[in-house]
Amino acid sequence: AHRQVARPSRLHASVNCPAVRWQCHGIGFCPRSGTPNTRLEKRTAGSIESVTSPTLGTRALNRALLARQHLTERAAMPIADMIEHLVGMQAQVPANPYVALWSRLLDFEPAGLEDLIASRNAVRMPLIRTTLHLVTARDALALRPAFASVLARGFQSGSPFGQRLEGVDLDAVLAAGRELLDARPRSAKELAGELGARWPDRDPMALAMAVRYLLPVLQPPPRGLWSRTGRSTWTTLEHWLG
Repeated sequence: AHRQVARPSRLHASVNCPAVRWQCHGIGFCPRSGTPNTRLEKRTAGSIESVTSPTLGTRALNRALLARQHLTERAAMPIADMIEHLVGMQAQVPANPYVALWSRLLDFEPAGLEDLIASRNAVRMPLIRTTLHLVTARDALALRPAFASVLARGFQSGSPFGQRLEGVDLDAVLAAGRELLDARPRSAKELAGELGARWPDRDPMALAMAVRYLLPVLQPPPRGLWSRTGRSTWTTLEHWLG
């Protein structure tokens, strides 16, 4: 049976005391299963009381999702805390995180996010999938290993690039790619050209995409800044964060 302990404010609006904890037994509605009438145990000091929660309708679930995303009212919190609360933000279009944070934070100024990116405390990188996401530096280091297998599957079966490199020593390709990107940031076209020279019988862009999918890489600034921009180049996460 599903068993979950959550903060009371997420399960029952009438309970605000931090000393109270609600425990879901998975026999009815819970935030994950979506079914009605969960039996919950209210645990307070020295007592346990069983109660039944109300069924949440579509609108209530919608409002809860928007509130969790901080889209019902702006919050007063540091920019980095909001990025981590959201577990990354879509950043394929460089300006998108600025608009998304302005929608969520009181008194947001683009310069605040620019400072995080320029100081290497936030990065734009392929993470949850191969599109770019904005995450804090510490989340990048913590989350990238967890998503490595997802990106590897995407390279091998979700894209044409893995098939084009069948039989190639990918470890050698990745070692060469790391060496090139650690030397200086390179565009995908530049990386493809240099790797293609070493593997002339293979698709150069597939070689470059192997590096993008399989190595922890990111796009360094000025790409991703609000006040100015630059071309898309790549470097390794390890080299950028030291």
